Amino acid sequence: MLISILLPTRNRPEWLPRAIASVLAQTYASWELILLDNSDERQYDPDDPPGRLRAGNSIRYAYISQAPLHVLYEVALNAARGELVCHFADDDELPPWALETAAREIGDADWLVGTTEIRDAAGNVITTRGGCREALERTKAGEYWLGGGVYWRKSLSDRVGGYDPRFDGAADFDLFLRFAAESDPAFTPEVLYWYTDHPATDSRLRPGNQARMSQLIAEKHRR
Repeated sequence: MLISILLPTRNRPEWLPRAIASVLAQTYASWELILLDNSDERQYDPDDPPGRLRAGNSIRYAYISQAPLHVLYEVALNAARGELVCHFADDDELPPWALETAAREIGDADWLVGTTEIRDAAGNVITTRGGCREALERTKAGEYWLGGGVYWRKSLSDRVGGYDPRFDGAADFDLFLRFAAESDPAFTPEVLYWYTDHPATDSRLRPGNQARMSQLIAEKHRR
């Protein structure tokens, strides 16, 4: 089963190589990384170094200027060829076992909610979230609680639609609630995502916007 990893990036040369390295370190062999670069200057050379890619894997790269985040995710989602999809941030990491665990734990479900480990910039664990039904219920109530360890079948987003442009900065939140309205997810306590909490994260730079969008999305889905 091919897994598509959606990764937009913008002006984070200090973080992006680490994110890519975490994909290259996966124990699961069948993946594609769709890397969409919205930086002022290109952050990645798709030909350098080609020798580190294992057979069957690929990094698909495009430089797209002047596009908001939700547009980049939507372009990447439309380009995804995998049966299973996840989205990824350029300042975070995937544990080496993440893809292998997701492929195993999703079972017959349309989507999977794993655990996200929130770490500081030095890699120290702060807290965890996701991985259980409580996380989904808190998300429905308007809290941004599922984290990044969410994997879904491409057929599910084909049915419910992609990222809603009205919710810039929290479009994934809306997408997950549409998933929940369509089908019940599988849950796993396994850590599938390492989120890095640092001063330049979007949730630190625009906390008011994220909170406001989360409440608007929750109200939309309660109606």
